[in-house]
Order: sequence, then C-alpha cells, then structure tokens
Amino acid sequence: MTDQALTVECRGLTKRYGLHTALDGVDLAMREGEFIALLGPNGAGKSTLIKLLDGVLTPDGGSVRFADGVSAGVIHQDLGLFDDMTVAENLFMGRDVSKHLISPTHEYRASAELLEFVGLTRVNPQTLLRDLSLGERALVATAKLWSQGAGVIIVDEVTASLPRAEASWLVEHLKIAARSGATVVMVSHRLEDLLGNVDRYMVFVDGQIAMDAPAEGVKRDELVRVMSSGRDQVEVEKRDVSARPRGEIVVELNGASVNKIRPLSLELREGWITGVSGSSVSGFHDAGYLVAGVARAQQGTVKVRPGTKVTCLPAHRDVDGTFPDQSVEFNMSVGNTNRWRKFGLINLARMRSAIATAAKDLNVIPSDTEAVITTLSGGNQQKALLGRVVADDPDCVVLCEPTRGVDVATRREIYSFVKKLANQGCAVMVVSSDMEDLASLADRIVVIDDDGRVERWVESDDVAEYCTARSALG
Repeated sequence: MTDQALTVECRGLTKRYGLHTALDGVDLAMREGEFIALLGPNGAGKSTLIKLLDGVLTPDGGSVRFADGVSAGVIHQDLGLFDDMTVAENLFMGRDVSKHLISPTHEYRASAELLEFVGLTRVNPQTLLRDLSLGERALVATAKLWSQGAGVIIVDEVTASLPRAEASWLVEHLKIAARSGATVVMVSHRLEDLLGNVDRYMVFVDGQIAMDAPAEGVKRDELVRVMSSGRDQVEVEKRDVSARPRGEIVVELNGASVNKIRPLSLELREGWITGVSGSSVSGFHDAGYLVAGVARAQQGTVKVRPGTKVTCLPAHRDVDGTFPDQSVEFNMSVGNTNRWRKFGLINLARMRSAIATAAKDLNVIPSDTEAVITTLSGGNQQKALLGRVVADDPDCVVLCEPTRGVDVATRREIYSFVKKLANQGCAVMVVSSDMEDLASLADRIVVIDDDGRVERWVESDDVAEYCTARSALG
C-alpha cells in the first residue's frame, strides 16, 4: 500500500490532560484504500487520537496534516442520523444548497451513487432510515461522511451493539469503501470483527504505538499480548457452583411483565450470578431494570427482601450512566453520599479517600479522580460507573452489558471483580448480549425469546455449550 497517496500524517503528536500524557510523540501515516484496525487497551490513547484527527482537540505538541481536500470524519455508536427521514434526506442533511437547488431526481441519483460506494445497491434512497438494519444505517453514515469530503473515515465501536452476523456483514461492506479509495479506520474491542478483514494493525499502549504492522501473518494471540503489555494479568477461572449452598433469596419476580417482557419468574440468591440473554428485539434488558426498580411491573410482582440495597449499571453508559461534564469523583459518588454523611454533613475527606481507593482497585486510568469523566476512555468510564454501583455495599447488583466497549485486559479485570462480589455473598444479575460475559460469569442463564417470553433456562453444566453455540450463530 506504500504506493497509495497519503491521506493524513502525524508527526510527534502529543496530548496531555493535566499530569497525564494521553499521546506521547506519535508518528503515523495513513493512505488511500487502507482498512486499518486501531487497537489498544482502554486509556491507551485511541480516543484522544480520534478527537485530534477529527479536530475536536488541539495537540499540545506535534502536528496533524491532511492531504489537500481531505478531512476525517467519525461514526460513533449513535450514528448521528435521523430515523424518521429517508436515506436520501439523511445523506443530504447539512449540505450547503444555497448556491444551487437540488432536484428530487438529482438527489435520488446522487444518493444511489453514494450507497453504491458502500455496497448498498439494493437499498432504495427513499426508504425511511428506521426501516434499515443497524448495520445498514452505519453504512449510510459512512457514505454521508464520504460525500462531505472525509477521506479518512473512523468507525468507533459501532459493531459493539450489533449481533455477530450483522457486524461481519458491516465489516465486509466497509472493505468495499476502502477499495473505493477511502481510508477506513475501525476501532473495536471485538477482535473477531477484525481478524482476516483489515490490511493493517495499529496498536496503542500507554500513549505510544506498540505495533504498526501489515495484518498478514499476525495472529490473535500476538495482538492480545501486545495490547496487554504493561498490564497486570488477571486470571479468571470459572466458578464451581456444584457444591455451593443455595443462598437466601434477595429479589424474586413472580409473573412480572413490563414493556415487551412477558410474565417472568426468577429468584436472585446470595452469592449466585444469574445471566439474562436475548436478541436485540427481545427487550431482555428490561428484566434487569425490573429487578433494579428502574422499571415498574405492569403485571405480576417484584419482591425485594426487606433492607436490601439493589444497584444497577445501565446498558448505555453515555445516555443513562455518566454525567459528562462532571468529574470522575462526582460520577463515582453520586447517589452514594449518605454513606459518608453524618448529622446532615458529608465528610469530604472520607468520601474522596474511599473513591480514590475504589478507582485504584478497579484500575481506572488516569488515577486522577478530579478529571472530567469524558476525558477517560470508554472502558475506564465503564470501570468508574462500576465503582459507583458497588460503592454503597449493595446486596444485589444488576449489570447490563458490563463489558461493552472495553478491551481484553479490562474485560478480565471486570470479570474478576464481579466474581469477587458474588463470592462475598452479593446477588448478581448479568444482562448481556455478549456470550463471553455469560460464559465467564453466569452460574445459570435465562434466555428471553424475540417475543419477550422465557425460551429456556440454561443450568451451570450447559452454560459453556450454550454460549459457544450462540456465538457461532451470531
């Protein structure tokens, strides 16, 4: 690919947040037609690099230079599109049409050409966006960026919320965009989305490039090794529940229904990890919100043991979890201040000490709890929210998508932390579309079908086989 024209070049790129150096003198170059995997542990500098390329941040040192007429555009998980508008309207939204009017015929033809760029030749530009799959919508966002002159298209964790089969389909179509001349940079912690599909691996660790190599011949184990360098390795073993006594019931659902969830009955017991699985259309997250009291049962009952504290990690941290303009300390302590309150006053010294200790235990990077939480990587924001969930010593914890958007090492840290909670007697519910979460954590799993009903219960001895089969089916 060295004969292809450069689209962007960085020299000595440096960015600091207070005393923390997020990027440290980075040199890199990207070319037309490349499909690049941007990898690294949480806090490695990937998000900072993306913001610098996108112009959201200004570097403290070094430079970013784009080829003439080239810019960078970022596709985030929310895609930035409008569901109630047509595909063509989304593609042309935001364009400057003051100098000339665009006829519906021209808009249709131009939209069809843009859709062809990403391989969506069968999509009618007059289709409402909401009628497309999530993968198709991501490709519409890709085509929109290309039409706006974004020669460098960064796809940031978009596949994290997609079923495995649709994620693979999306990657295949992103390859079409790269072959059409775009520089496609894909960020994903799901290595299976990338292996065998990209041209080049660029791995960041501690603000520097630890690997920049052609993809050919690079194995998964090598990528994991490089991404985990400098991190303490956490060994996670499957819990043996065969001889575990049945703990006391903490929360019990009896024929409880809410939204799409149909009559659901289950027990959450001390020391047990109950998994909940389902497709994106099953509404299975609502089972967790029922237990946490976030959603009220429309039918049936939710019985909570008197004196029980139930906390919840929501499925979408950006929308329901973080206070984006506040510090890590605020985000970890909000809702838990009674723990440090006496005679109506909060003991700030005790609170700050406890939050700092929790951040250290969870390996939140950077360790400065006064930093604004949105300056942290997604995975470190997730760990901070996990710290909030357990700060008040709950008796029952509901964890929705606990490892969404986190790297391999952070995933293992979270697994170890959750198992420690259960071993200490906490009742845990893990509500996840990620089969690795359930295979690694769940003592048993309730599977919700597409109609919101219980499809089956998977007991401990069958959890691994079930998760392997579901992963294979996407």
